[in-house]
Amino acid sequence: MERLHLYAKTILVLALAVWVNRANAQDPVFSQFNLNKNYLNPAYAGYTEDISVGINTRRQWTNVPGGYTTNTFNVNAGCAEGKVGFALMGYDHTEGEGHLNTQSATFQMSVNFPGKLPRWMGRNLYRNKIISSGGLSVGVGQKTIDWSKLTFSDQFSPYEGYLNQPSVASGYAETSNMIFDVSAGFRTQAQINRKGSYVSLGAAAFHLNQPVETFFGSDNKLPTRYTFHFFTYFQLKKFVNKPSYLSIGMISDNQANLRSNTLMVAKDIQNYAKLNVGFRRQNFLLIDKNVDAIIIQGLVSFNGFTIGYSYDVTVSNLGPHRTYGTHEVGLAYAFPVGICRGKGRGKGKKSHDNCFMLMDDINSNFKDLYLWNP
Repeated sequence: MERLHLYAKTILVLALAVWVNRANAQDPVFSQFNLNKNYLNPAYAGYTEDISVGINTRRQWTNVPGGYTTNTFNVNAGCAEGKVGFALMGYDHTEGEGHLNTQSATFQMSVNFPGKLPRWMGRNLYRNKIISSGGLSVGVGQKTIDWSKLTFSDQFSPYEGYLNQPSVASGYAETSNMIFDVSAGFRTQAQINRKGSYVSLGAAAFHLNQPVETFFGSDNKLPTRYTFHFFTYFQLKKFVNKPSYLSIGMISDNQANLRSNTLMVAKDIQNYAKLNVGFRRQNFLLIDKNVDAIIIQGLVSFNGFTIGYSYDVTVSNLGPHRTYGTHEVGLAYAFPVGICRGKGRGKGKKSHDNCFMLMDDINSNFKDLYLWNP
C-alpha cells in the first residue's frame, strides 16, 4: 500500500509538471482601449503632452466562481520639444478565486516623427499631417499561487472522501521565478482630408523574448502576444474647443491559440462624451452565432477627468444567464502641465512654435500635430 501511495504521488507530480509545461499563459483582452492605450501598444507612451494618470479594472464573467479580475495603472508624460514620450504601467491579474496572481511593472518609451504626406500620395493627401511613432517596453513580473487553497487527487480517498491532509504539491514554491519582459510596437496617424478626418493604425509584439515563467523549474515560455489596430475618424463638425468624430475600426489580438478581433463604432456626443458599440469574435467580420460578445461602452470627459464604462454581453454558448457578462471601468486624469521646460497646455502659440504634439487626447480625439489648440 505504501508503494502504491508513492506511485500515486509520482504520477501526480508528473501530471502537474506536464500541465504547467503545456498550459501557456495568455494575457487578458480589454474593451476600454481608449483609456488603456499603453496595454495595446508601447508606441503610445506619453501620447499627450500633458502628464496623465489612469486606471482600468476589468471583471470578467461575474457569475462564474473564480473568475478573472484584471487591473492596470498607467502614468504618461510627453515631451513635445524632444519628440519623446514616457510611460509607467502596472499590471495585476487574479484568476481562480484568488489562487493565481500575476503582477508586473513596465517602463515604456516612444520616439515620434512628425511630417507631411509626400506628393506621390495624391493631390488630396499631399502635405497632410502625419505622425509615426516607435515604442519600446521593458518590465519585470512574477506569479504567485496559494497551494493550500487548492485540492488534488492525492487528498481524496475512494472510501473516506476528503482526507484533509497536505498534497504532495503543497511543497512547491508559492512564487514563480522573476521574469524580464521586452515588447515593441509602432503606430501611425495621418490626416485624410483638409476637414480634419484621419486614420490611425499600429502593431505591437509583447513578450518578444518569450521569458520562462514557472513554479516547477520547467521551460515554460510565455508566448508572444501580437496586436494590430486600425481606425478611421471622420470629423463631423467642430465644437468650441474640440472636434466631433464618427470612428470605425478594429483591434486584433493574437497569442498562442487565442485569437480575438473586436470591431468598434464610436460617436462623439456634444463635446464631453463618446458612445461606442461593437462585437468581439475569433474571426474578423464574420457576424454569426460564434460571436463571443457584444460591447456597449461610454466615456465622459470633464475638467481633465475622463471616466469610461463598458459592458460585454456574452452571446456565445456560455450565455449571459451563466456569466452575467463582463464589466470594465476606466478613469483617467490629465494634469495641465508638461515635462519640457514646465510648459503646459494653454500657454499660447508662441511657446509652442517649434513644438511637437503626440496627437492624441485621452479619449482618442485628434488634435493639431504641432500646436496645442487654445
